[in-house]
Amino acid sequence: ELQSLRSVDDLVGSVEDALNTAGKLDNTVIVYTSDNGYAYGGHRLFGKNSVYEPSIRVPLVVKGPGIPRNETRDQLVNNLDLVATILDLAGAKPGVRLDGKSLNPLFLDAKAPWGSAILIESPVTRFERASNRYAGVRTTTRKYVKYDGGFEELFDLGADPHELRNKAQDPAYASDLATLPGVQNTLKTCVGESCWVP
Repeated sequence: ELQSLRSVDDLVGSVEDALNTAGKLDNTVIVYTSDNGYAYGGHRLFGKNSVYEPSIRVPLVVKGPGIPRNETRDQLVNNLDLVATILDLAGAKPGVRLDGKSLNPLFLDAKAPWGSAILIESPVTRFERASNRYAGVRTTTRKYVKYDGGFEELFDLGADPHELRNKAQDPAYASDLATLPGVQNTLKTCVGESCWVP
């Protein structure tokens, strides 16, 4: 795996060198991201489409003019935000209402107000059993998931970052169970500005 990453690093370096030689590096934004992670036995799962953090968290590195170097951000973003960002940075007008927000405010200010929740969903494939499909919501401190078979999971990511203790039946988390399914439904059916959860 490290050898594969080295080859990606070498490729990105050669692209940057070519852009620099062509005099276009100062007017180019480079975005590096990845597909969702592959489970190798965590939570007794193998393969893709896991709801757990090692699978849903993906790298996102953005470099270009006006973007601070060597800084990180902690806000929850997703691929819908990346689409909005590329359009914003390119000065392009979308042909449809966007469900995501441009990351440009986060580039300028690490403490810029940002949404508090993102939708997570499994893809619908012919290889996936219906009971394994899920939809959920990830906040900065919680993850709620409901599988098509009816099973629910709720994780307190601060107290349980490895997602080992399902709190869906714990009365101490009743307020989360009362609100998070509604947030999930909002995000699953929203369009445009209504997809922003403050």
